[in-house]
Amino acid sequence: MTIKAHLAAIPEKYRATATALHTLLVELAGNHEITLRPTGMIWVGLGSDGFMLAGMCARKSGVMLYASADVLSLHAETLGKLRTGKTCVRLRKMSNLRGEVLHDIIRKSLAKERMNYYG
Repeated sequence: MTIKAHLAAIPEKYRATATALHTLLVELAGNHEITLRPTGMIWVGLGSDGFMLAGMCARKSGVMLYASADVLSLHAETLGKLRTGKTCVRLRKMSNLRGEVLHDIIRKSLAKERMNYYG
């Protein structure tokens, strides 16, 4: 399945958010490869540990952005309840998070050698 087909198959409730987040990830990816994993996750970049540097997936509760835990910790006050795990932010709408914060999280995560899982 292609990423485009995958995004089109996301339930309508979150499709616009998933598509917008994917577009942003592509915009900021630079030379990093973007791949659709069999689990339905979209990986951006590959760290020295063989795992993604940033990524996303759609879940029943929203669209999840995966980023380095230490980078997310820098924005802890802004993220508040959007942060659902050490490396995870849930977006139900792109407007839930200011654009400059989202850009900073993605850029800084993609600049790392590998994702930090414990920040």
